[in-house]
Amino acid sequence: MHGLRIAARSRWLGFWAALIGTALGPSAFGANLITSTLNSGGSASSNATYAIKFSLGEIAGAASASAPVIDLQSGFIGQLTGMEVPVADFTVTPAIPIAASNSVTFTDSSSGTITNRFWDFGDGNTTNTLTTTVCHTYESVGSNTVALTVTGPAGYDTMTQSNAVIVWSASATPVIAPTGGQFTNTVQVSLSCATPGATIYYTTDGSTPTNTLSAYTGAFTLLNSATVKAMAASSNNFSSSVATASAPVTQ
Repeated sequence: MHGLRIAARSRWLGFWAALIGTALGPSAFGANLITSTLNSGGSASSNATYAIKFSLGEIAGAASASAPVIDLQSGFIGQLTGMEVPVADFTVTPAIPIAASNSVTFTDSSSGTITNRFWDFGDGNTTNTLTTTVCHTYESVGSNTVALTVTGPAGYDTMTQSNAVIVWSASATPVIAPTGGQFTNTVQVSLSCATPGATIYYTTDGSTPTNTLSAYTGAFTLLNSATVKAMAASSNNFSSSVATASAPVTQ
């Protein structure tokens, strides 16, 4: 079957070269079509009338549900009977945002007769596939607009989702000072974070800090031994890892 399509494509390309040589203007083609009586040489009905689809676009004008079609892009030769114009649609998982270097799954939920799916992932990477599900890994922080173009014998359609994939980095892990040592009576503890605008949350009882706690505003004094834990959070970033430091205080 593939051999038939390849051979047919060669003949039709030659046919179009001859047509172009006759200086037919764009208006002669109508809505991306021309209907002409061709001698197919045996790959289709001899001396039949065909709607020639020479660019991406819906079959229209001369083509009908029973009209045979020759698609110069895909090599398809056949009738449109039972073939529907594609309507693009897709879903993205997991929900955004995601961390860099994580994989995203795109699932095609398009309708119609589809022979190819072209994905533009928005980060400079694209792919053509026949499968309905593809995975892609994003390495750089930022927002990505994703587009899916589905094509078939009866036409094509594109769906574009702005900000379909948003990639965040994590806030830097806070630094607890001092680290280590033995302290007498009291010790003053300070916290810092390298992420601009980050808010630090901390505990002194060994529990894990969350962004529901009071935020760090300045150095604090411990009168007794304690385990200090701290994490940082900021807009457009995931929360940091938790930093831990022991502060042994003797009286």
